[in-house]
Amino acid sequence: MASLMGSFDSKSAVRSPSHTPQLLQNHLYEAFLSGETADISLRVSGSWNATYRLHRIVLTQAGFFRSLFTSGFLEGSPNASVVQGEVRVRFDHDPNITRAAFEICLARLYCGGPPLFVDPALKPTPTEPLTTAYSRPWISRTPVPTDHHPASPRFLLSLLSTAFYLSIPTLASEALHLVLASIGPTTVVRYLNYALGKGIGPSDFAEPERAVSLEHIGHDIDSASVNTARTETIYDSYKLENEGDLQEAKSGEISTSDDLLAYGSPEYLYGVVSNKIGESCAAFLCRWGLDLLMKEEEALLATPSKPGHLNNATLVPPSPPSATANKEFVTTPPRIWSLGLSAEWVCGVLSSDEFFVKNEMERYDAAKRVVEMRRKTHGIVDKEDAQWSRLFGEGIYYSHFSWEDLVKVSEDVSPTSNMPYISLATIQAAHWSSDMLKQLILKQDTLRSGRSTNRAPNDDLKGHELGLKVDFSDLSSADTSRKKSLKQFYWPIPSDTSLRIGEPSIASATESSFFSASPPRDQPGRRSVASHNFFGIGNPQRRGDTIESLSIETTTPNNANRWVGYEPFRFSVEFWGVDSLKERTRLYSQTVFYAGSCYNVYTQAVRKKGLQLGVYLHRQSNVDPIPAASSPRVPTLQPLQSALSSSVQYDSNTNPVPVSPMAVTTVRPHSRSIPSSEASSSRGHTPGPASRSPPHRSTTPVTVPRSPRPFHAHSFSSSPQAVTPINSPIPHRSIGLLSNASQQFSPSPAPPSQPYRDPRPAISAYFSIACHSATGSSLTRFSSAPDTFAVSQSWGWKSSSLEVGDSIDEQDTPESSFRATVVIGLV
Repeated sequence: MASLMGSFDSKSAVRSPSHTPQLLQNHLYEAFLSGETADISLRVSGSWNATYRLHRIVLTQAGFFRSLFTSGFLEGSPNASVVQGEVRVRFDHDPNITRAAFEICLARLYCGGPPLFVDPALKPTPTEPLTTAYSRPWISRTPVPTDHHPASPRFLLSLLSTAFYLSIPTLASEALHLVLASIGPTTVVRYLNYALGKGIGPSDFAEPERAVSLEHIGHDIDSASVNTARTETIYDSYKLENEGDLQEAKSGEISTSDDLLAYGSPEYLYGVVSNKIGESCAAFLCRWGLDLLMKEEEALLATPSKPGHLNNATLVPPSPPSATANKEFVTTPPRIWSLGLSAEWVCGVLSSDEFFVKNEMERYDAAKRVVEMRRKTHGIVDKEDAQWSRLFGEGIYYSHFSWEDLVKVSEDVSPTSNMPYISLATIQAAHWSSDMLKQLILKQDTLRSGRSTNRAPNDDLKGHELGLKVDFSDLSSADTSRKKSLKQFYWPIPSDTSLRIGEPSIASATESSFFSASPPRDQPGRRSVASHNFFGIGNPQRRGDTIESLSIETTTPNNANRWVGYEPFRFSVEFWGVDSLKERTRLYSQTVFYAGSCYNVYTQAVRKKGLQLGVYLHRQSNVDPIPAASSPRVPTLQPLQSALSSSVQYDSNTNPVPVSPMAVTTVRPHSRSIPSSEASSSRGHTPGPASRSPPHRSTTPVTVPRSPRPFHAHSFSSSPQAVTPINSPIPHRSIGLLSNASQQFSPSPAPPSQPYRDPRPAISAYFSIACHSATGSSLTRFSSAPDTFAVSQSWGWKSSSLEVGDSIDEQDTPESSFRATVVIGLV
């Protein structure tokens, strides 16, 4: 031994090029590729069966393996015979974990692996918010670069599932970011199903089974030897030296097949990760749902399907326009409404406050079209019909229909079922509710004339209320009234809050905190709590008995006083050319009528301590002229018109009827931005990142000061020194498509029909404004507690996230727009 040691020349070894030290990262990755000096053999069984020669010190970077080797398992024993043995891991309980995704995870632990390539055609951009894969499918897909792994939507979901299961936060964050960045018409159904626990779905095109450039690292196992081990435990080698340490297994704790049978079909949920994807998909469907419905109707008109025949809900790129000369060019969009979404989710989206439709009549029309499309595709299904009854009975607020519209919908009959969409009792109840609210408002003029003026200052807000708040604790005195009230629906009165739904910032996505909120993996049949509320967009109305049970269970004070029994008013607004909006100018929405008053929404740019965009709800004076509504420029919409806008109309039976494209395109000039002299007259306002602020008018009535309210992340104030919420959703560029909603936003200054007028100079109203992001994968909902609305008064929020000033002048570029949905109710 001494002679051998003496013969070693350390100097010559150092000078030898073959022994030059290299970067540790490269050294580890080469050891991974070659399997040299491996101290563990990982035997994996699941959708594939293979062994991998790996290194314990590298694997412990992942929380899963760290728990395996350090939490009392036999693999962590100092016994050399065990350490050098084979570790068996089974993934057959989670089909979302695929071989390619697992091998990419291993490679990332070794600081290597092929780069991921997501086809740019699947990524929405400000100029292509619905992706070129949908709007221009004839464009060739980008070839996958050499040595890159094709990251299809299915693979991204598998990578996210695998990284989440193995507890690799950085890789899970990367996969989550790529998923959220590729939400579009061709991916939204797959991503939503994943968020609901339905798995990654089938492969829609050829995907490599193994990770690119890593095909040799896994050695396949004979399937016969795998089948002999099926009767063993989920993790054969997970034998604890101390059985009491089983609860410390963390990620390694998986339910058995018996649990799956007890709970029914398994659901594969991943905590906050699943919820965040679900939120983004829900927000996308709310923003673009009506536009996608129109395109889907066009495709069904061109290629009708028989009832019960299920077509493939994938995008099939047609031939280029040049190859179809003198023929009608037809695209085949994804079947989102007719096939992709479940009946429950169809109802959830259509009845959502955030669903972009002009008004309740247009919401009813969209619901009718979707239902008939589903019935023509699937036939009449009892379970779906139960959902349709709920949609038409609860999801649409008929109390805001005119008398003529109520008569029209009462006579509406489904051509497939020969049954009315709405029951006569529902229509009668809506008419009664509308008339009752009218009488309460008109009665205030008589009460106000005889009311004493000796009131305390804190009574000012109460003096503007109608007394619509419901206190369920007072209903116990009258049994008849109680039983009736518990069967009625009520709507919550919001507090001053802001809520972001979908698409988190990159900073929050890279944190490992979302692993701590994962659902218990031993309850595979447990449904996500967030999915019950449609990931934040669900209709908030509740029956009285449900509210009472919640009031008993919760400890929140005055919970029973935060409800009203009258439907709030919902409408949507769209502003065109926001990116070219100059300071001291405004863009107005259409003016609407609600409960004796007229309202509109306006947006304006403010330059104080940075650039901000304000969005305000305005109570219009009957003396002032009605402002013209913002509308798109016709030349810029023509290219988009031929590819995306609707080319169908409907007869009395909701059957699509083809029309000429010229019949759809309406010539209207761009609505001129209206100069605002009010912006310069405000004093003492300090803007923040996205503030709710008083109206910028010198003549605005002073509101009653209110005590500050605590908030978790954002705070508001009705005083001039307003603190504002962060992460405002005001988009930089958002393409507004020619939908029914946008087409009917007329710039005509004619006032809406006003059946009566509220005689009160000031009213008390709550409201919310949900602002959709540019691509639609997120929205921010700003809500206000009841506030005083005097005539010509405005309330709203400001945002500093919009870069205003660069207009789009190219004729072929679609003009940008900004969409928002508004809810307002009286108390």
